[in-house]
Amino acid sequence: RKSMNNDTPVVQNTTSHTFTGALKDGFQRIFDFEGRSSRAQYWWFVLWYIIITLACGFLTVFLPFFSIVTIIVSIALIIPMLAVSIRRLHDIDRTGWWLLISVVPIISLIIVYFAVVPGTDGPNRFGDKP
Repeated sequence: RKSMNNDTPVVQNTTSHTFTGALKDGFQRIFDFEGRSSRAQYWWFVLWYIIITLACGFLTVFLPFFSIVTIIVSIALIIPMLAVSIRRLHDIDRTGWWLLISVVPIISLIIVYFAVVPGTDGPNRFGDKP
């Protein structure tokens, strides 16, 4: 496989396909709305997000004062989740604007479909395959 910009082969980063690799990649690219994220990178990051939000919710039940921490964590995670979601859409050659569909309940199922469909083979208009 060749990169879009030159004839050098593209080396796929397989470390970001692990749970810790996906988290590391996600936080290194916390404000990066460009490029692509693979299905593995996206779903590992989503799993981490779910674990954190469930843990915060659970702690709030037993420690009511923890609700402020839950709110802060939820707000802090909005940008990384948006970034990885947009990069995931880029992996299937869609723009980040498709994410706006998720605000419409029934139509938002399209976003779930986009999250599970394989990315485009090789480079696309958003960059090389992750």
